[in-house]
Amino acid sequence: MPSGSEGQKRPAGVVGMQEALQRRRSRETPLETAARLRAELGIELRGRARNTLPPSVYDELSGED
Repeated sequence: MPSGSEGQKRPAGVVGMQEALQRRRSRETPLETAARLRAELGIELRGRARNTLPPSVYDELSGED
């Protein structure tokens, strides 16, 4: 008897979505995706908006200390 996820069938929609996401990841980096979305939405980064936030900001948002 198979253990874990071996032998379990996934719905076709799930498989299709995973395959589509993998194809996109192999074509476009996260930075490229962000740039594409900003261009599509007409968002322009200027000045301080180009700088990344320090990790402490994300820790505070997530509730971690």
